[in-house]
Amino acid sequence: DEIDVVITTNEFKLSNVDVIKVSPFLENDEIYDVRNFIIRLNKFKQIYKYSISDRVLGGKIVMLKDVMNEEVIELGVSVDNWEEAIMKAGEPLVRQGNVEQAYIDNMIQAVKDLGPYIVIMPGVAFAHARPDENVKSTCMSMITLEKPVNFGSEQNDPVSIVFAFAAPNSNEHMVALQDLARFLSVEENIELLKNVNDKQTILDKLLDEETV
Repeated sequence: DEIDVVITTNEFKLSNVDVIKVSPFLENDEIYDVRNFIIRLNKFKQIYKYSISDRVLGGKIVMLKDVMNEEVIELGVSVDNWEEAIMKAGEPLVRQGNVEQAYIDNMIQAVKDLGPYIVIMPGVAFAHARPDENVKSTCMSMITLEKPVNFGSEQNDPVSIVFAFAAPNSNEHMVALQDLARFLSVEENIELLKNVNDKQTILDKLLDEETV
């Protein structure tokens, strides 16, 4: 009942499970792709674990389309360091009344306490903190940086794309995160986020059911 990924030589899709197609005799680049996928999967599992509160349960299912819109996407943002990058990523969430400013401080503190594990893949970071009273509703935002900054991740620095998310309980955001993880598993999607300067184009791609 708890399948993380299927590695197969066949051509098929599963609705809720990632499928990696490989050749019968694994090539070096296929081994590399599988390894990178597992690394990303483990980082997302860390995020899921950290985002769970023993005190707060319940909530409804929130899809990516419920939390992503043009108002929470900012492109070409100028920052000097990783703390400012997290602050800028969190501003749309505060502006819309989804979180209090204290939640942004908590996201920064989480990196100080736990290190840069939120940098889940080369160039991409997921800022977040535990559910608490500073979160009013499930939300997500995304910024791209004018100039990439280092978060202290030896393997994945520098970062040029920063997502921020919050949820008032332990369950609501999981489906949205899974959808986004699926989207980011496609390399061409990462390149689109880095290089496209039109919010609507990015949003359309994010919410395309065939790529999410």
